[in-house]
Amino acid sequence: MRKKLIVLLGANEVLCDRAKLLDIDYILILNNKTKYPKLKIIDPKTIYVSDYSSPNTLKKLKKINENQKIEHVLSITEKGLYPTAVLNEKLDIVSTSIKSVECIKNKHLMRKKLTEHGFNNVDYCIIHSFNDLIRFIHGKNYPFILKPTEGSGSKDIYKIDCLEDIHQLNKKIFESDLIVEQYIDGNEYSIETFSFNGNHRIFSVTKKALAKNEYDGEFIEIGHQLPTKLSVSNKYLQEYISKFLDIMELKDGLAHTEIIIKDKTIYIIETHNRNGGDNIANLVRLSTGHDLYDYAIKWPLKLMEIPSESIKSLRGAAIRYFNIPPNKILKSISGLTKYKFEPNVVEININLKPGDTTPIVRSSHDRVGYVICTGNTAQSAMNKCKELISKITFEYQD
Repeated sequence: MRKKLIVLLGANEVLCDRAKLLDIDYILILNNKTKYPKLKIIDPKTIYVSDYSSPNTLKKLKKINENQKIEHVLSITEKGLYPTAVLNEKLDIVSTSIKSVECIKNKHLMRKKLTEHGFNNVDYCIIHSFNDLIRFIHGKNYPFILKPTEGSGSKDIYKIDCLEDIHQLNKKIFESDLIVEQYIDGNEYSIETFSFNGNHRIFSVTKKALAKNEYDGEFIEIGHQLPTKLSVSNKYLQEYISKFLDIMELKDGLAHTEIIIKDKTIYIIETHNRNGGDNIANLVRLSTGHDLYDYAIKWPLKLMEIPSESIKSLRGAAIRYFNIPPNKILKSISGLTKYKFEPNVVEININLKPGDTTPIVRSSHDRVGYVICTGNTAQSAMNKCKELISKITFEYQD
């Protein structure tokens, strides 16, 4: 019997590894030969394309489909989400629609659709120019959030506390479409879900910590911990998120939805039809035992049933990012070998080496490393992360 075949868009060792373990044939599509030199997943089935959305990509997949049926095209990378929807549609594969992905990726389209369904509770406006922004805030109460209509990784997000903040903005940012929203001063969380033919299951509620220090941007995420208890009931949260995903017409697969809760009111910030970044899917597995990466492959290939048991957290899990001064030349790092095998330590990851210059953290992609720990509770896991980060020392050249 011939194996099932899945196409994976984007460099992701996690999905390739899962496919191999499940004895599934896969074809990996990468959009740049020089971008992934350290990957261990490159094999003869890897196809290089100049652009995921190019006609040539579809042409190659149609040729493959003639000889072996492609069951599904999957991506969990932000740049691969829209091309995946297009390829699935062109190959007559039932999946998340192009229209749905467009609405999910574009924050203006998302707000517009929520408003049409009477579900939006955040004042907003699409911004094309400096004058558009001035007109929107006139007569309203500060602060506001200004950000690209499409984006991820906490990049190019500006908090506007006064008129002077607007005048200090680089005018070049108005060359792209922006959206301005009323700032919601509440607790921020992410909701990790997997949808099974419209049955939306919440696998975790993750509490996030944002940078509020001298080094990192204010909206850069520096930590996540789970599980967490909310000021609203689990039943209400489940109903609210399910309604939201229904409006987005997301019926199957992963979703990572960011919310703010203030005075027991839920505000949708944004969503993505993929798992959350920052190793959140790994935290979910450490805490609950559920492997969302497994589900991402098994569900569209009809290799699993909907989990019948309720989702329960067995332990706490957390990740914390290092916070170090920028523009320093690194001399040495101490403590990595000593602390990596301590109880409850899952991973210590630092992507700097002696001689490197420490970066300015303008987005989540600029962070230099992290610690992942577990514990009896989410807070004990986070405390362990903070303890290790305080013990690992960075020495810089004079």
